[in-house]
Amino acid sequence: MNGDQIRDSFIKFFESKGHQHMPSASLIPAGDPTLLFTSAGMVPFKPFFMGEQTPPSKRLTSSQKSFRTTDIDEVGDHKHLTFFEMLGNFSIGDYFKEGAVGYCWELVTELFMLDPERLYVTIHLDDEEAFAIWRDQVGIPEERIYRYGDKDNWWGPAGNEGPTGPCSEVHFDGGSEKGCHNGRMISPDDLTDQFRQELKSGEPSP
Repeated sequence: MNGDQIRDSFIKFFESKGHQHMPSASLIPAGDPTLLFTSAGMVPFKPFFMGEQTPPSKRLTSSQKSFRTTDIDEVGDHKHLTFFEMLGNFSIGDYFKEGAVGYCWELVTELFMLDPERLYVTIHLDDEEAFAIWRDQVGIPEERIYRYGDKDNWWGPAGNEGPTGPCSEVHFDGGSEKGCHNGRMISPDDLTDQFRQELKSGEPSP
């Protein structure tokens, strides 16, 4: 699949799950003085998550053009860019971790047909709910679920304030050259990050 096909397939998948497709917002955030550029897909939706505006739907999906400078020293490796499109699905007061994990797994294994045996999951070290969902409902073996701290598995906020919380990521093992070693992941950088879920349940960051 090329980039256009991936984008279209992603959007259509979430539209079929009741998500409203939102157009990409401007690279200059509207009404947000804490950000110079739109750096993530959820930036245009911050007012919805903060309760400042009413969303057009509780389920949204988008392909957001994003410009990010925080990773500029890493641009040129196999997974960092300055300008890119970020695909996203968003639940605002609707489904939560169980639904997000279920959609993620269906998307990557059934639509994009990634081999489940080559997928690894990371969660925040204190997120027992996400651990149970991945292990008991999805069926990921415990040895392929990795716990990390705030540096790797805590998202946000976007800017100086906004929603923040633990995240869960799905990583693909691309092979022995850049992947797992003897079936063990040394760090999230060993694999390619395929899907990140921001599971924000706490209060917005001040």
